[in-house]
This record gives sequence, structure tokens and C-alpha cells, in this order.
Amino acid sequence: RVAPKWASPGQITSKSKSVRMAAIFIKPYLADNNIAFGYEKVHLTLGEGNFVFTQSEGIYNGAATAFYDLWRVEDGKIAEHWDVVQTIPEEFAHDNGMF
Repeated sequence: RVAPKWASPGQITSKSKSVRMAAIFIKPYLADNNIAFGYEKVHLTLGEGNFVFTQSEGIYNGAATAFYDLWRVEDGKIAEHWDVVQTIPEEFAHDNGMF
């Protein structure tokens, strides 16, 4: 869960209720299983109105990973969050890359 400083008490996530409940256990699970997770580089940040989109790169479980996050901000705090997470392939069928 995002720190209360940044998230509103009624924050809504795109995940199902069971996934939201499981999120409480994610941080301890990652630590207990030595799974590395972290953002390393933000490639793109776009904002319009009360929405912010970020395209980032990082590590999840030892694999290079792309993170796409959409945030809705209300009263200076995160009110809603949607995300897509994808492992970055070692080879592409094109020369465009991931970012």
C-alpha cells in the first residue's frame, strides 16, 4: 500500500478485492522469498487534469520489467491506480525496443 502521505483513505485500485487484500502481504512475501522489486528508470511521465501516467523500467524477481502506471490524483493524493507489468523480452521481433 502506498504511504498515507500520498494515498487517500478511500484509494481505489483496478485490482479485484481479493488482489487488494493480498497486496497487504506482498511486501513481506517479496522479502521472505528474496524477490527483488524496484523501479530503476522512469522513461515517460505524462499528466493531464487529475491523471498522471508513468512508463518505467525496473526489476521484478530478477527479471528486467516494464511498469505502466496510471494514477488519478484528488486533493493532492492518489485516489485511484491502474497498472500493467510486463517482463522485458531479451529479443524483439523489431528494432523499436520496449521504450
